[in-house]
Amino acid sequence: EHEQLAEAVEVFERLQGSEPNNMGLRLQLAHMYLQADAPQKGMALLAPVSVLPARGLLLRAHLWRRLGDQERAYADMKKAAETAKAGKDDDFFSIGYYFTLAMICETTGRIDEAIEVCRIAYNREPENPACANFLGYLLADHNRELPYARELIDQALAKEPDSIAYLDSRAWVYFRLGLVQDAMIVMADLLQRDGEQEDSE
Repeated sequence: EHEQLAEAVEVFERLQGSEPNNMGLRLQLAHMYLQADAPQKGMALLAPVSVLPARGLLLRAHLWRRLGDQERAYADMKKAAETAKAGKDDDFFSIGYYFTLAMICETTGRIDEAIEVCRIAYNREPENPACANFLGYLLADHNRELPYARELIDQALAKEPDSIAYLDSRAWVYFRLGLVQDAMIVMADLLQRDGEQEDSE
C-alpha cells in the first residue's frame, strides 16, 4: 500500500519459503513478481503447481503476456474461464477479464473473437464508459460498423468528456469515416493538452 514493492516481495519470499504449500502465498508472490516486472520469477514460482485455480491461470496468462507469448496467454485465459465456470465462480468474469482476453485475441489475430468479447463486456455494463470506448475503438481500428463505433465513443465521452483516451478514439473513428479534418482538429486539441496530461498514445 505504500508502494514499497521490493520490501513486500522480500517479506512474501520468506513467508512462501516457510509455507511452500500455501497456494494463496504462492499466487500473491507471483503477482508481486508481475508487478515488479520479473515475470520469469513469477512463472518459475507457478511451474511446480500441477493444477492451478482459475485465478492462478489468469495470473499465468498475464505472466505469459509480459513474456511475449500471446498464444500461451490465450490458452490460459480460456482454461481459466473453463475452470471458473466448472467451479461456478461468476465473480471471476470481471470487465478486466474480458478486456484482457480481447487484447490478447486482437494481438493474436482473432479479431472477430476480440470484438465479440468486447460486446459481452459492453452488454454487461452498458453504462460503463470504458466498455463503450473499448468496443468503439476496436471496431474503428478494424474498420467495422463505423457509425456504431462512433456512437459508442460519443457515449463514452458524454460520461467523461475530458478523457484523453476517449478523445483519441473519437479522432480515430473520424479518420476511419473519412472525416480527416475533424480528426485533425481533435488531435491538435489533444496535442495542446499534452503538457497538462502526458499520454503516450
